[in-house]
Amino acid sequence: MTVAAAPPLPVSSASASPEASLDARLRSLFEDISGIDMAQAEGNAAFSELGLDSLTLTQVATQIKKRFKVNLSFRQLMENYRSLDALGAFLRESLPAEPVAAVAAAPVIAPVVAPVSAAVLVPAATAITVPAAVHPSPLFTPLQAMAESAPHRLYN
Repeated sequence: MTVAAAPPLPVSSASASPEASLDARLRSLFEDISGIDMAQAEGNAAFSELGLDSLTLTQVATQIKKRFKVNLSFRQLMENYRSLDALGAFLRESLPAEPVAAVAAAPVIAPVVAPVSAAVLVPAATAITVPAAVHPSPLFTPLQAMAESAPHRLYN
């Protein structure tokens, strides 16, 4: 099962506290990955009580690493940060002060494209043949024969 990277979570207004914003972002992340409505979930309920399995928690740990830029493992979710409240407290300790404001205030930088002044020529790869005498291994010849006859074995 593959999980596509979810779009960035919306940044709430400046009037919301950083704690409330972080909790909302966490709940949204869990909802996106699990498909379970987390709006009414108890913050101190263990993830297993909320119906979250090990695969979901593995995906959550991966997304938290990407989105929040913190080091978090599946094992930590299972042993140390077993609820939304505990995970939120860990993130508040690990993140710089007011990360939401920092993300909102970050300027957008346009990419710089440099003109190409001259074409670079890359020589084409040439086939290299290795004589059997170079390979003293007694397996080289039988392996080479097997490789050469492989296409015939597939269709016959």
